[in-house]
Amino acid sequence: MTSNDYAGLLFQGWTIKKNTGAQRFGYPMAYEVDVHVISPGGQEQQVIAEPASRACGNGFFLRDLDRDGRDEVLIMTGCGGTGGENLAIWRAAGDSTRFVRAGEMFGFLNFWRTSDGFIAQYAHSSAASGVVSLYEFVGDRLVEAAALEVAVASLDDPWITHSWIVTGNTKCALSREGRPPETLAIGDERLKSHGIDRATAEQHLCVALGDYYAKK
Repeated sequence: MTSNDYAGLLFQGWTIKKNTGAQRFGYPMAYEVDVHVISPGGQEQQVIAEPASRACGNGFFLRDLDRDGRDEVLIMTGCGGTGGENLAIWRAAGDSTRFVRAGEMFGFLNFWRTSDGFIAQYAHSSAASGVVSLYEFVGDRLVEAAALEVAVASLDDPWITHSWIVTGNTKCALSREGRPPETLAIGDERLKSHGIDRATAEQHLCVALGDYYAKK
């Protein structure tokens, strides 16, 4: 697999059965995805290794998530669930051929850029609800700026008591409950850097998201 960016690096990878000692939710990660990074001249630059819970297709793919002209390496560390796939994100910036582990994502394998410049990804919570996570790179780190709880407008869940912002067939709310305070603080800082005030963040982000569950 060759990157589509100006670096022109070649990537070769496979998944092997290997007990790395790593665990997720108390279950062993019994596999490892190895990705070899090779220069256009054929010299190996790096071997990226990630523990995985199972073999997932090709094990990895490339995507320029932030549209900076360089492809990120997205390694599938878990798959097969209805909510989405587990991904480890490796990133190289500028002219570097060295990738560093930026962070993790979870959700469907379709990504988009929001009008505020965030990387957005959707994950299922149920057949009629989910979460849209908003990320950005800060240096070599992948940071979650916010998470939007979304649901089909007609969904009536008696356990949910917060208010919603409704757009067409979609209702949306800024998800803060149950998230660690440090995560919220970092997210608020990232929103502020985009000119989004915490007090108006829910309205701004939900309106920008629009009618995610629009009837086709």
